[in-house]
Amino acid sequence: HREAEVAMQVENGPSDAAAADAGLPSGGNGLVGMRERVLGLGGVFVSGPTDAGGFRVSAVLPAGSNDA
Repeated sequence: HREAEVAMQVENGPSDAAAADAGLPSGGNGLVGMRERVLGLGGVFVSGPTDAGGFRVSAVLPAGSNDA
């Protein structure tokens, strides 16, 4: 028996050189923060490059009750 869960995935393709060189600011904790939050809720978090040269972020969270 598998409990209810919510799964989400975001994937992009390879970036072009202009986007890669844009120099956008980053706090440096985006993926780390997402992982901590997902794991703290009892979920599973996976992120990394795709074979096509893009990047994928996936999370599966338990869909529990509000009986806290």
